[in-house]
Amino acid sequence: MKALRLLLGVVLKGVIGIFAIYATNLALSTWHISVGINACNGIIIGILGLSGYLLLYILVCIDIAIFK
Repeated sequence: MKALRLLLGVVLKGVIGIFAIYATNLALSTWHISVGINACNGIIIGILGLSGYLLLYILVCIDIAIFK
């Protein structure tokens, strides 16, 4: 029962994180900064929470700074 509750919490945070990525992508589209919406990113946000969300956008900014 405890494992199921933990799994549902991770899934819920992942779904909320995917919606947050979508909203942030819309807001940052004028600067061409976006993170892909996929299951892997949902799992990262589901497990790490806000720090995972920030990690994804920091990685995108590093990618832009180095390769563009």
